[in-house]
Amino acid sequence: MRTPVRAAIALDLCAARRCCSGRASRPAARFAAGPLTYLGHDAVHSPLLDLVYGWAQLLRDPNVRDLLGLADALLADHGAATARLAEAAIATARLGDAQAPPWDDLVPVIRQIVASPALVRAPLDALQQPRPRSSAGGSPTS
Repeated sequence: MRTPVRAAIALDLCAARRCCSGRASRPAARFAAGPLTYLGHDAVHSPLLDLVYGWAQLLRDPNVRDLLGLADALLADHGAATARLAEAAIATARLGDAQAPPWDDLVPVIRQIVASPALVRAPLDALQQPRPRSSAGGSPTS
């Protein structure tokens, strides 16, 4: 890698650090010698922690070498198609953000169902059946 490219990467990383660290704050800590106030970052709202957690989860997967090899091959050999796929995935995710999640509306209904043991037991018993039967009691439905 040439030196100007490395310098550009270093500058980009410095700019990204400010975004990923979260808001600047002045936390205080109490010690026996007295309180200490220092310049820090708000760790609760820091995207860096989420990013590190995500990478740690990815890297603990035993198939991570295959996954990274696939990603490398897709980006190297099929960059345009991979970019279109990523763009479509992001557009789809944004469509979901625009609509209210239905889970908030379902919580009262789920509470009513769970409050009645018979309503919970019947579907769970049905799921334990190996194959559903027709309503006439004959052969299994296909």
